[in-house]
Amino acid sequence: MFAQSLRSLENDHGRLGQWSLMAASLLLALWGVWLVFGRVSLYAISRGARVEVSAQPFEVRTPVGGAIVSADLELGRIVSRGDLLVTLDPGVKKHQLLELEASELGLVRHRSDVVVELEAELRALEQTDRALDASDAETEALEALARSRAHLADSEASRVQRVFELGLVPEMEWRRADALAEQERAGLAALSEQRRTRRHDAVASQSEREARVAELKAQLTRFDSDTLLVRARQETAKEELRRLELRAPVDGRLASVIPVLRGGFLAPGESVASIVPEGRTRVVAEFDAEHAMGRIHPGQAARMRLDGFSWIRYGTVECRVERVATESRNGAMRVELSIPESVGFSVPLDHGLPGIVEIDVDRLSPFALILQSAGRKLSRVTGRP
Repeated sequence: MFAQSLRSLENDHGRLGQWSLMAASLLLALWGVWLVFGRVSLYAISRGARVEVSAQPFEVRTPVGGAIVSADLELGRIVSRGDLLVTLDPGVKKHQLLELEASELGLVRHRSDVVVELEAELRALEQTDRALDASDAETEALEALARSRAHLADSEASRVQRVFELGLVPEMEWRRADALAEQERAGLAALSEQRRTRRHDAVASQSEREARVAELKAQLTRFDSDTLLVRARQETAKEELRRLELRAPVDGRLASVIPVLRGGFLAPGESVASIVPEGRTRVVAEFDAEHAMGRIHPGQAARMRLDGFSWIRYGTVECRVERVATESRNGAMRVELSIPESVGFSVPLDHGLPGIVEIDVDRLSPFALILQSAGRKLSRVTGRP
């Protein structure tokens, strides 16, 4: 009885071993099939990555140094282009601008007085020309009359002299006719001299007025030159004052600011704020060029795990490769990824969020992965690629 039970147990144990061997063989065969024909995803993992806006942030820096008069730097504040952020003490620059404006006003008023005087001199010069022409015409008429009278007197004196020589008239009559002719000739000479004197005086007066007109025009030229120079200095002073007012260069949000207090001092070139423009967010990542070059291409799907946010709880950010650098820098290759608008995430994707990006670059069999891994280890040992 005992012998039969023992033989039965031996038979059952043999069948169990056979079944176990068959099951192990089947599993080994299935694992071999999966090892050769199965496909697993090969991911390229970035050195680092961060969320950025499509437009580059703008640094607001002080072009000149100075004491702070006022500041409106609130972290996260939405600003528009041209909004005043910080005002520096203008010092004496504002007084210099006021002096230049007063100087320009004085030049403009003085120029107006000179213009009035110049117009008066030009009118007087024109009147002098007309008066001189009228005086010449009047004197010429008088000279013509005097010349005619002198000619008649000479003719009469010649006639009386001939008659006197014939003894028909007394000598007194001849003397009187000759004196009358001399008087007419003297009157003609006096008119000619008077005409020359008037002409000389008129020409001298006209020359003086012309000289005054030229002097006034030269003054206007100097005033215009001085006014342009003062206005150029004003623009320089205004530009210096504008440089003391730090304004937002673009629309956006104050992503970073420095603590500033009224009365504090800012050095030239010091950064006071960083403005992130409004725009679509993207992901910028850096990969090892050795493993990413030739494997990452636009259009590939990717995902980003944010640092500080458990991907088990918050999930990952789905991305897609948009642009890939064609050259590496310091052994790293830059990759830009777009975030579809349809992608939702429980955490706001603010500019600067860091994380890690994984890109599905290939699908290989486990056997091929084992061979690749073995090849890399062999290359490190032998030092050959």
